Amino acid sequence: MTKPKVYLAGGFYGGWQDKIKEKLYENFIFLDPLNKEFDFTKGEHKKLTYEEYTAWDLWAIRESNIVFVYSQKTNPGQGYIVEAGYAKGLGKMVVLVRELGNEYMPDKYLKFIDCIADFVCNNFDEGIEFLSRLIYPLELNTYSIDQRDVTTIMELTNKKYTKGSIITCLRSSNGDLKKTLRRLITGN
Repeated sequence: MTKPKVYLAGGFYGGWQDKIKEKLYENFIFLDPLNKEFDFTKGEHKKLTYEEYTAWDLWAIRESNIVFVYSQKTNPGQGYIVEAGYAKGLGKMVVLVRELGNEYMPDKYLKFIDCIADFVCNNFDEGIEFLSRLIYPLELNTYSIDQRDVTTIMELTNKKYTKGSIITCLRSSNGDLKKTLRRLITGN
């Protein structure tokens, strides 16, 4: 089974990328923008132009199955919004952790990003927990469901649905399993 690829979108400070990779390295391959500027052959950082940064980011998003977006309240950048929109346009799953009380932009203007995400929370650890529960294999951006996934959906929805109703809903997804999973988990 191929590990799903997760693109990490968000600020460059605070070491959050290392925290998520440390906790979930066995389950995922991480495409981390911080790594693109490190020359592993020389063991040193290299200076990239904005065009090079952007080209790498877009490539990595296309390569990913999931985009994990961490919108820290202390992050002045807004590039993660573009990355999330690009990922959604490509049909990727977008997991969003949006801390409330952004110091640079009012929450009411950031709320629109919630609408494109497949999962939204306001706590980093909760976002990692959600990502850790994505136990099904992701092959070519399609989902394969087993009994553990049904149990996970029940837990994520606070047992709002029975196992039978989840299985029926997933079987009748008409090929758009990601949209169906989003509807089950978020209620939208």
